[in-house]
Amino acid sequence: MPCYHYTFHAYGTWMPDKKQGYVKRKQGVLKRDEDMAMNYRANQKHKTVYFDIKHQKEILEALRIAGEHLDAVIHCIAVEPTHLHTVISWKHERSWDSIQRSIKTTITRRLNKVFGKRTWLVKDGSHKRVNDHDHFCFLIHEYLSSHRGQYWLRDEDRERFG
Repeated sequence: MPCYHYTFHAYGTWMPDKKQGYVKRKQGVLKRDEDMAMNYRANQKHKTVYFDIKHQKEILEALRIAGEHLDAVIHCIAVEPTHLHTVISWKHERSWDSIQRSIKTTITRRLNKVFGKRTWLVKDGSHKRVNDHDHFCFLIHEYLSSHRGQYWLRDEDRERFG
């Protein structure tokens, strides 16, 4: 059964001048670059998005509902002003990227419906396959739970993995 950790960034928030560096597609994490950040901002087509508490709650609710429509299990969700994470598993043959696109579409549709149409998320999110039980427990009990925004853990996982 595939299990993935997906991350999506709010549009315009993960710039190259971040202290911890930035991610560039097919190149991975790169060092902080203030000149590149100026270029990114100059070429930005839409306003930067930050998820306030109302946005975070809508994202959380949209993802909780999405699991049923995807025939998948949403295990955990963490939403911050600049990004969100979810851990999800499924038993069917659907590919990780198809699930990822559906999640992004679900979030975008919900935010558009509630707050008005705009570009909410960056083009692509990141995906990492959950390797094993220890990796799963680390994600839900340490990494995602350490985020300061909205956090949700499925009751069954809370009981099973305490």
